[in-house]
Amino acid sequence: MALKIVDRRKRAAGVGHDWDGGVVTLRDGVTTALWLHRGRMVSQRPLDGLEAGAALRERLLAAPPKARPETVRVSAAHAAALEGAGPEVEVVAHGEVERVQRALDDEALLPRDEVPSFGQHGRVPRGLLHGLFEAAARFEAADPTKVISGLDAVRVRAPALGLETVWVNLSQQHDGGVAVLCFDDPDALRAFASPVNDDEVEDDDVAPPAWLINLVPQKSLLASLRAEVAQLALPVPGRLVPLVTVPATGGEAHATPPSRDAHAWAVLDALAWLAGRDEGAPASRFDMLSEQELSVAFVGATMPGQPRVEVTPEPMLLDRDDDGAKVQTEPEQRAEALWEASDQWLEAAVAAGRERSSLRALNIVVDELCAVLGDADADAPWEPSAMVTAWLDVVAADVPVRPAELAPGLDDAIAVLRSLAAEEDAPWAASLADAAAAAREAFAAREPGQHDEIVSVEVHYLAAFGDDED
Repeated sequence: MALKIVDRRKRAAGVGHDWDGGVVTLRDGVTTALWLHRGRMVSQRPLDGLEAGAALRERLLAAPPKARPETVRVSAAHAAALEGAGPEVEVVAHGEVERVQRALDDEALLPRDEVPSFGQHGRVPRGLLHGLFEAAARFEAADPTKVISGLDAVRVRAPALGLETVWVNLSQQHDGGVAVLCFDDPDALRAFASPVNDDEVEDDDVAPPAWLINLVPQKSLLASLRAEVAQLALPVPGRLVPLVTVPATGGEAHATPPSRDAHAWAVLDALAWLAGRDEGAPASRFDMLSEQELSVAFVGATMPGQPRVEVTPEPMLLDRDDDGAKVQTEPEQRAEALWEASDQWLEAAVAAGRERSSLRALNIVVDELCAVLGDADADAPWEPSAMVTAWLDVVAADVPVRPAELAPGLDDAIAVLRSLAAEEDAPWAASLADAAAAAREAFAAREPGQHDEIVSVEVHYLAAFGDDED
């Protein structure tokens, strides 16, 4: 059985070191305070008469202590209200929330010189629109965002429609909609995604998607578009409707050619199929599919006036290099090495006669250490004593177990670190083991943190990780 350690970088998706904050005005006129982490919404609330800075502060303080960021980025107008709230406040001239506002302001990127229209005033065949809306309904029902994250991309081909290759990336929207971003090549997609992790990349240096499929709630549409849905009897069995658009250039948006609606149909069906390929079974993680080198032919429905289309969705992880290796920071590499070493050490201990139940404290403390290691600042100097202090502080704050009961797990963790240092020539692991050994007695003598209830190692382990035989 594999070690019960959970990769906290996956388990805490959406929570991280930094948040971007600001205010957006939605299409219905409601002004909302919004917090983002890596482009994804963390928290929001309508102002309802509250000052913007106060609303941002309220949402920040409402987050659980262990989920709060270390740094927040806001405009100068909101910075003063966030002083003393905990995180370091960084003032930025143009933030991620402004990018959200720009996307909202362009009115779904539809033509500005005429009344917006799904059918582009007769230029798009009604049968094609019906098929596109039905594909959007299948997409919504399958909900590909459950298995495809913002760090994933899918390559879709539909040669019969003139769509040789498009790289698509999903972005969950704050209003419950989904943006399907379509790029002509993977390099363009990587460049677009890089500002999330690279503060040196300027917005002006990044090309927008070649085209988009915005799946938006019907209630957020312009009144004229809602009327057109009814007039054309377009099927909307769910909440979302598809808007196929191209980014504005030179301040002006323009209509997409009808062929893009056919391309969008193929893309939505490919993604819906990919999400529902194991119908009736739990959804697999998309990175597991990538490791299996998934490349499956998908035959879409017959489109009016079009031949049957073969779509080949191929996955790509944006945090992997061209050879498929995961791109990791040095702190993430340390966390990954410790995670694997812990697994091997535990199995060796069990093989030598150790009871699995006696290793539960190891699972608990090493799980927290993997999180602290992986989330460390890649540019900060290595300070093992400070790292151990942060680790044991997190254990006391997160784990409702008396430190004295966790101390044997700390001894095991020290042994794991020493074995890692010996086998992998990892001096950081040796220095961390020495610092942990020096702090062991002080940790065991500590009082537990503030928790609703103090429980045993066994109770917390079962609640956090499940039974050993699961």
